[in-house]
Order: sequence, then structure tokens, then C-alpha cells
Amino acid sequence: MKTVFEHKPDFAFREFTVEKTVTIPAGRLEEMLCHPMRCHEAILENAGVMGVDGNGVYHCLLVTGEGRADGLLVESGGSGYARYASYVPEATALRYPSLSRLNRELAAAVDAIIAEGTSLTTEGNWTVSFEDLEGMTGLCVEGRPFLQETLGDMLCSRPEVADLTIEDGRFDVAYHLDFCPGCRKGSAQEELPDGISMEEMHGYGYAWEGMFPLGRERALGLAEAGVEVFLLMPDGTERTAESRDEITGHDGMFGVERQAWQAYQGNLKSCQTNVPVETPGMLPSM
Repeated sequence: MKTVFEHKPDFAFREFTVEKTVTIPAGRLEEMLCHPMRCHEAILENAGVMGVDGNGVYHCLLVTGEGRADGLLVESGGSGYARYASYVPEATALRYPSLSRLNRELAAAVDAIIAEGTSLTTEGNWTVSFEDLEGMTGLCVEGRPFLQETLGDMLCSRPEVADLTIEDGRFDVAYHLDFCPGCRKGSAQEELPDGISMEEMHGYGYAWEGMFPLGRERALGLAEAGVEVFLLMPDGTERTAESRDEITGHDGMFGVERQAWQAYQGNLKSCQTNVPVETPGMLPSM
């Protein structure tokens, strides 16, 4: 990424208004950005629209480049060069103020979803309905698939989010446990069902924190004990193992849902039994 760093910067904010927007070839905008103190035709031709009024408001020219998102906000003081200028990374935000407002609303919604989810979840996942989101932030996404997808993309760009599903009028978010205070303590004390770490599962390509990783032998043992076992895929999906042959034939990782594993452990303690070892014939073969 690139940005502008000013030597001995002066961040005194000034009121301004965009009087006119001109779009010039991308190469000419690049030249203007590199040499703002030179005379430029686009500035000279529009010098009459620029100036500072008696209230100190800067009346500016917005110069954008073809195919570029950025631009230059200029008040030339009647000259042909950028006497006063401000680089604008997203010029469309000035041309269309509604986009800037929507961006702030979406960013606030992302912050609200993540703040609630990471603070309240105890298992790594949290669901926020469209209705709840509107109550939290005032942003309505019901019946607006573009906003739903945009919000989903923004959520997935955050380091806290491991996975996301949007369906049935809700955002179902899976978080990395390191960002969830209610999960960290429990996960540190929690015994995983096999000698495979959650980090290994994430590296394999499966991110949902509600699933514990298994090797093949452990998967066979749990399945034959009646626990639902899943075949995990490197693309982040899973499906239930329906037979012994599916487990032995799967060249990848296996999993058991956290709640199912906890329930199984509870049954073990109450019955004082151990997980059965692999016994041929207990699972159907396909």
C-alpha cells in the first residue's frame, strides 16, 4: 500500500466544498501528483471556480484520473498550480457523499457484530440476525443482498473472523479463539479428543472452532461408539461419515463437534468406560 507522508505535517482541518469535478487521463493525474507546483492545464482552465470565501471555506476543484479511485482536491488561489491541495485516496467519497455515509454505517455494523460476538461467545461462533443488527446499529440489510454481501466481505477481512455464513436472515460468524476471552480459558483447560491441535486443523483449511480435529483411528473409535464423525475438507466444508469405508477411504482430516465430544466425555465419566477401540463390523461398510 502507498500513502502520503508530510514532512512536519500541519493537520489543521479546513471547511471546503467541491465546486467542480474534472476527470483527466490517468497519466496526467500522476504527473500532477508528482509535480503539484507546476502549472497544469486542468487547474488553470478552472481557476475561476476556486477560492476562499469570507467564512474561510475553501471552494475547490476535485481532479480525478480515468480508471483511478484517487484524486486531488485543489484550491489554486487563481493560479494554474496546486497552491493548496489535499490528496484524496477515495475520490468517489467526495463526489458521492452517500457512499461515504454508507461506508461509515457498514464499518460501524462490522465493529458491532465483532464486539458482541467475541465478547459473548463461549465456543467460538456467534449468530446475529438481520433484525438484531438493525436494532443494534440502525442499518437495515433485510432484502438488500448487495449490502449483505458487502458486509460479509468486510467481516471476512477482519483478523478475528475465521469463517462466515449468511443464510436464513442472519450472519453466522466463527471466530478465532484467541480473540474470544470467554473461549480462551475454557480452551486452555479443554482436552482435545486426539493429538491434533486446532492450529493444525486451521492449516489444513478447516476453520470452524466448533469442530475438534481427529485422526483416522480416533475417528473410527468414536464413530463405532455412536458419536457422529465428520470428514473435513481443505476447502472448509464437511460431511458426515456414513460408513466405516468412508472413514478408511478419506485421505484427509476428520472432526467431531465440540458439543458431541463434551457429551461423550460426560457419558464416559458417568459410565466409567473408555472409548472403544476399533472393532471391525460395528460401522456399516458401503
